[in-house]
Amino acid sequence: MPLARAHQALTHAQADVTHHLRRTHRLSDGRAPADVALLERLERAVHHLAQAVNEYTARLEATVSVLEGLEKTFRDREEVDVPELAAPDFAHLLAMARGARLHQHLVTHRLSVITANGRTPYPVLQRLESAGLVEIDRTRPLHAGQRIELTALGRRTLTVPPRTRALTDFGGPLAAPAPHR
Repeated sequence: MPLARAHQALTHAQADVTHHLRRTHRLSDGRAPADVALLERLERAVHHLAQAVNEYTARLEATVSVLEGLEKTFRDREEVDVPELAAPDFAHLLAMARGARLHQHLVTHRLSVITANGRTPYPVLQRLESAGLVEIDRTRPLHAGQRIELTALGRRTLTVPPRTRALTDFGGPLAAPAPHR
């Protein structure tokens, strides 16, 4: 069960608990005369409240299990070693994530990679493919356009936060700030 559905079910269960709790409070606030009918209505209200609480507890456990699964997936992603990409290669990989095709010009036979953001140089595609970040669907001819899709490693490369790097000043070690004059 996806997290959104689990949260939605939990929210509905919480609303049911709140509704039955308010109903119980309204019945027991002392405004109605205490008689057998009131006691029967209170008994039914408490029964419905107990059912709503049980439903809420079940939905809460389901939501917690979905969250635990997501946390485990996130921890597993953090442990996966992803390749270090230069900023331009990362930008090209990100552009390819939105959809890309490899085309061959019919006259010049030149290969070009078309993305939603524009063109990507073919050598960049070769680098990313050799690193295992993208794969080309070679079932179609080049002149018709071959789809380029990210592999699981390519998607992880885009989703894993970059490693923290020491700040550098023009490629050298971090320099102390110059004194203010």
